[in-house]
This record gives sequence, C-alpha cells and structure tokens, in this order.
Amino acid sequence: MSGKVSVNHVREIIVGAFCHATEDVRKVEKAILNLFPEEFRGELKLSRESLKGYYGNPITVLKLKSGDQKLIASFLEYLSSSLSDSDKFFLESTFDLRVKGSSIFYLRLSKTDAYNGSIVVSDSGDVIKVELKFKVKSRRELMELCKSINLLMGER
Repeated sequence: MSGKVSVNHVREIIVGAFCHATEDVRKVEKAILNLFPEEFRGELKLSRESLKGYYGNPITVLKLKSGDQKLIASFLEYLSSSLSDSDKFFLESTFDLRVKGSSIFYLRLSKTDAYNGSIVVSDSGDVIKVELKFKVKSRRELMELCKSINLLMGER
C-alpha cells in the first residue's frame, strides 16, 4: 500500500486551528490550506465559528471536515510525503498518546511552518490539529495502516 493510500481505510479527516484576536484569519486559513495539495486549495471551504476566550477575547475556530475519498487520499499522500523522517519517528514513538479509541489518530502541526509552506509536527500551543478517522478495529491495525501510508517511520 506504500505510495497510494487506500481510501477504503479512512472515513474522515478534520483539520482545524484556533485564530486568536492577535492573528490574521486569512493567514491562519492559508496555513490550513497549505496542508493540502495545491490543486485542492482553491475549492476548499473552511467553516468558521466565533468563540470567546477565558478573558472574553475573541477566538475564531477554522475547520475543514471531509469524507471525500479523493481529497482524503490526496491529503494523506501530500502529508506523508512532506513530513520529515524525524517527524515520522516522533509520531511513531508517541503513537499511543495520539490515538483515541482504536481508530482515531491525531497530529498537531506547526501553524507558522504551514503558513510558510512546510509541514512540521509540533506539540506547542500554536498548532493546526489534524484528526484522521480510520476504519480499523484495533490500535495495532491502526499503527500498521499508518506505517503503510508512510505517516509513521516503521521498519524500512
């Protein structure tokens, strides 16, 4: 399965970020869109939700949620080809912290790097959150699938 992603194993992707009052919403939107292959960026629409922070400060939540199999496959191929080997090793070594249940895998990517055109794993506070919902029955199956689509380093 290396290279081509089997979309039969992926139900949905959710990609989103918080945009604080000190940030430009268009720049955060661009950072999110930069995680997708260029041919999709013009047609993707992000939802926006306005919230209030702890001290009443405005926060905009930008989110893209999709079950479109062509988009999911292209997104995962682009993501896996853009991540560094060290990021893939890190994701694998922290795998258990990134899984909910047995079928949801979470990544956090640097918002600043994404805006500048790079995809870099980051667990700081200023991130784009990626939630990948797979059609699997166990964590082991999820890990093997993530390795096969090159999100985790795995054995070479």
